[in-house]
Amino acid sequence: EIGAGQGWSAALIKHLYPQSRVVVSDISEEAISLTKYWENLFCVQINEKIACKSYEIPLPDNSVDLVFCFQSAHHFTEHRKTLAEARRVLKPGGYLVYLHEPSCQKFMYPLAHYRVNKKRPYVPEDVLVYTKIVQMAREVGFAKTELQFDPTLLNRGPIETVYFYVLQKIPVLRRFLPCTVDYIFQK
Repeated sequence: EIGAGQGWSAALIKHLYPQSRVVVSDISEEAISLTKYWENLFCVQINEKIACKSYEIPLPDNSVDLVFCFQSAHHFTEHRKTLAEARRVLKPGGYLVYLHEPSCQKFMYPLAHYRVNKKRPYVPEDVLVYTKIVQMAREVGFAKTELQFDPTLLNRGPIETVYFYVLQKIPVLRRFLPCTVDYIFQK
């Protein structure tokens, strides 16, 4: 997992798939040091914990089956480098998965970016322009990219709940208006 924060989702994966080798990484050494809480909660031991940038993963080429992040790719500053680095460490046929990322089309970006930063001004946020991410993935050599538009209602305020409810009911709007997206890249 890249951009793992305290590693709760990596601990959950290890709990669900105990035979798997699970590596957790985040740019923050402090966050990585707090993975113990989640390991204890899920009664697991994560195999390796690494403080690193998303585009400087200290693992060998072709060494992992899956690289994933949950709601953190929009914090990455170097998307092309991150995509290339994930591809480097993936085994042939392996997957990179960005889960539940705020995304939009290029023409919506200024408004979407303003909105997310107004909502939480103390945490720098970004919104992925999905056409740019798909293009970068192609340029760094991913064989296939799939987008799954996922307008969930969980943890939304009242206005957001109505907005995402409309996106659920009118799927065509998901590609035009800002929406949460799961990105699935295959090497």
